[in-house]
Amino acid sequence: MKRPSKSQSWIIVVGLALQILVPLTKHIPGAAGLWHTEDPAKFYSAFATFFGIQLVLMSGTVLLLVKSLGNELTDKVTDALPVTNVRQMKDYEFYEHFQAAAEQAEHSVRIAYLAPYPPMDVPYKGRKKYYDAMVSLMKERSKVNFRRIVRKSPKNDPWIADLVRELVNRPNVDLAVLTRDLPPEHDLPLTLSVQLIDKDKVWIVAAGSHETQDEFRDVFIQNGELAVAMEQYYDRIWSISEKLLDRGRPTPAAQRFLSGGK
Repeated sequence: MKRPSKSQSWIIVVGLALQILVPLTKHIPGAAGLWHTEDPAKFYSAFATFFGIQLVLMSGTVLLLVKSLGNELTDKVTDALPVTNVRQMKDYEFYEHFQAAAEQAEHSVRIAYLAPYPPMDVPYKGRKKYYDAMVSLMKERSKVNFRRIVRKSPKNDPWIADLVRELVNRPNVDLAVLTRDLPPEHDLPLTLSVQLIDKDKVWIVAAGSHETQDEFRDVFIQNGELAVAMEQYYDRIWSISEKLLDRGRPTPAAQRFLSGGK
């Protein structure tokens, strides 16, 4: 346990000394007469006064301790309480937010791309920059496990093959294709696109559209309990997807993609 600082120790000592001094007033000449009285009204008036002083001293001591602890106390309270942070995002906000979080990830990053066309088909430089950056992160952050699901479609297949070539033999990378969903002529799949980082951050991506059409496209939620449930959902989708890279090792399905057999 961390020892209190010098200033905190002084606050405690002074506060306790004043607390002890109040009940000792009955032995102090001048103040003793307030306690030793035959008049009940005067006694209870003195009692109420000194009790109020006790409360003020105690409250002041606690307030000064809280002020001296500052961020340390805030962090302890935050750690003790469940944190829930919900934020709506447009597509460009998601790219910046998720990439920044992935750069700080400690253990795991879970990604799902469920559009029936590759990101390069959308004429938006920010999107291409984001996907290029994510591939770079998957290569550079070797101590973080990256797992990516891509929806299989004729348009996505060449991009999927490129991902296999880029990420093969990276032991921190898993890659799979989702083959069991609506055919690619349906823009939106039945599967919910969920992305997660570590054990407390969840993004629900493109719930109503792959492009921002209203005030937002995606929702970010920071909550440990929800993250556990959404990770179970992601793992269920992963379990029925066709694996291409298993800890960087290419599977027979990956060989078919690279050879054009698909």
